[in-house]
Amino acid sequence: MGFLSASQAIDQTRPTQTIDISLAVATATLGEVTVRAGENPAYRVLRPVNDRRKQNDYRRTDAYEDRA
Repeated sequence: MGFLSASQAIDQTRPTQTIDISLAVATATLGEVTVRAGENPAYRVLRPVNDRRKQNDYRRTDAYEDRA
């Protein structure tokens, strides 16, 4: 599933131009798909964040800025 590739020539001698491109839909039939439960991928990202929690504590830095 997705779109077919397309290319369009650009006239570089014109200072401005509008180019409208419409992509054709590409479809494919999938065979059998097996979904297996495993570890949440977010845990792989969050583990090192949690390991560095003390050193990344904003209250321990000399400079910190927050905008609401």
